[in-house]
Amino acid sequence: MPTSLKIVAWMFILLGLYAVFNITSGIVNGRPGFDFGIAGLLIGPGLLYRKPAARMWAIVSTWLGLIGIPILLAFFWSVRDHLYTHLGSRSYSNVPFIVPLIPLALIWILVLWQYHVLTRVDVRAHFARRGPNEAERGSVVRDLDTLGSAPAANPVPTVGRANVKG
Repeated sequence: MPTSLKIVAWMFILLGLYAVFNITSGIVNGRPGFDFGIAGLLIGPGLLYRKPAARMWAIVSTWLGLIGIPILLAFFWSVRDHLYTHLGSRSYSNVPFIVPLIPLALIWILVLWQYHVLTRVDVRAHFARRGPNEAERGSVVRDLDTLGSAPAANPVPTVGRANVKG
């Protein structure tokens, strides 16, 4: 398994654990809510176990991040004169736009890297393989490769009237 894929998988797991923390702290503080990041607890292990569905959901979530972060930045830009933040018990107004821009830009770059890892040729091939043998390929790919080729020397007998003697 490529190291970068392991890192992406563990990032999803950590995101899922952070979501569990947010949900739990919200319930404890009387503000129950839901965090879609909890899906990382399914996506991360699925990536580690080479589940194609987990890779698909990881790609979907990275696409949501790649689209959602610029939308969030556009929102912050539109309300840039009214940005404020709370640090401890103090509130600060007129926060410069650079404050949300830097962390969101860094997160966007990280999500872009995750998407790059998930769509690399070697990672796609890693999810197409079946079984412990690294040279083995997925059944759909194998069927497409053998489509139109000569039949096997010892074909498997079919069940039905063609095999019934009588």
